[in-house]
Amino acid sequence: MRLATPEFIQGWLRTRSLAPERIVHESGPLSIWLQRGLARLELPATCVDAREAHKSLSARPNKSYSADAEGLAQLARTGWFTPVYIRSEEADRLRNLVGARERLIRLRKELEGHIRGVLKTFGIRMTGIGQSAQRQAFCEQLAAAGETDPMLRAIADGFIAAHTALCQAAADLDTAVKSKAQNHPVARRLMTIPGVGPVVSLSFIALIDDPGRFGKAQDVGAFLGLTPKRHQSGEVDWSGRVGTRSIHAAPGSISC
Repeated sequence: MRLATPEFIQGWLRTRSLAPERIVHESGPLSIWLQRGLARLELPATCVDAREAHKSLSARPNKSYSADAEGLAQLARTGWFTPVYIRSEEADRLRNLVGARERLIRLRKELEGHIRGVLKTFGIRMTGIGQSAQRQAFCEQLAAAGETDPMLRAIADGFIAAHTALCQAAADLDTAVKSKAQNHPVARRLMTIPGVGPVVSLSFIALIDDPGRFGKAQDVGAFLGLTPKRHQSGEVDWSGRVGTRSIHAAPGSISC
């Protein structure tokens, strides 16, 4: 099936002299890219929640592309859909930057754990790893272990090269995250809060993106899945603090 690019959709509409009042498409892997492209071409596009659209489309007797398109058109006509908020490109850049740093650190830790497991079978125990100096000592221990056996020598050379590359890449992205946070005015203000650093501040900015889409500050907590304690009885309506269990279970909570 041909990929429906924003330019292809615009050309298809022009060749048929169509001027749609509303274009809807379901949320999916390419929906963010498609929505931004259609908005750039000034087409009235709206991304709808695929779960809600599925409920309406599954009620149709025939399942086909044309039938789904007709069903989405009916949703657009009636307005029985929930628009999906599409984050800005800058927000996605921040998310990807922080996410890439986290992924490299995770890969480095997984490799270190695998190295420990391999060497334990030969009775070699590696010391803890924390700061960069300790990681250098870790590589030195691995190199020393390789001197005891030719097979371990080949394994150690490959592991040391991979570990060094991961450490350097993670350090470079960590520097990029800190530099971005220092140059971002909102991140600098957030980092004045005790316990908030570059990763948390940039993650929060990328997650919220546009504060104007929240009517009040309490809506942000609900968006993150943080539910406060609540007591209602008669005329009493009391809201308390967010519990620890709610923080750990929040689907939108920020991980560092």
